[in-house]
Amino acid sequence: MYGNDLDDETLERAAEECLTRPSDASFWDERLYTTHGAVLSWAERGDDILAESNYLCVLEELRGVAVHDDSWVGGGDGQDDPDDYVIDGTCSHWLVGSLRVIYVRVRGDDGEFTQVFRAATEIALSLKHDYPVFDESDFSEREWEAYEKAVGEAVDSAASDHVDDSDEDVAAIKSRLWTTDGALPDYDGPDVDWDAVAEAYDEIRDEHFAERAHEAWTAQIDGQTALPVGA
Repeated sequence: MYGNDLDDETLERAAEECLTRPSDASFWDERLYTTHGAVLSWAERGDDILAESNYLCVLEELRGVAVHDDSWVGGGDGQDDPDDYVIDGTCSHWLVGSLRVIYVRVRGDDGEFTQVFRAATEIALSLKHDYPVFDESDFSEREWEAYEKAVGEAVDSAASDHVDDSDEDVAAIKSRLWTTDGALPDYDGPDVDWDAVAEAYDEIRDEHFAERAHEAWTAQIDGQTALPVGA
């Protein structure tokens, strides 16, 4: 179970830190920084994909822990609302857009640290000191989706430079571009070199139309013998 190996000193220090109220902010919920401490944040417009992945995966994990937290009044029998133990707080910021913060209930009604807080502390320490990725699979999937989106936008931009190409030709070129090994820049995170993509698109486009021209040249005309292959 999360947090059982954490000593009291570590937990007390973590509780003091996460319950320290920022001096320059106001909050819509009286539980924040009183009974519930901030453990992880994510600026939806300002942070990177890793911050997004960690936030959403940790939020799901802590909600799962909350369902089985035995520090409720009813001893974990469902008399309390698990949503009270994990709060997905949101506020707006002019610079970074929506800022989301995970708040967890620090102590139960018995005065002891909740299992959710123990889990949150262990996860936060692990992300900080051991390995910065909470869920490798989720992070990799989000990175790849961002890369595909960025490449798709770059490919669309390259295609728009050739306004006379038919929709059928554009679709064929795009399909060939995605399926040709080495045609697109190697995956190196979500950032994409649009110039490199445009160059790759033009090369594939040249090949596409060269093949079409060859097919047209070698096509058999009614009443005429077809040219041999390779002519």
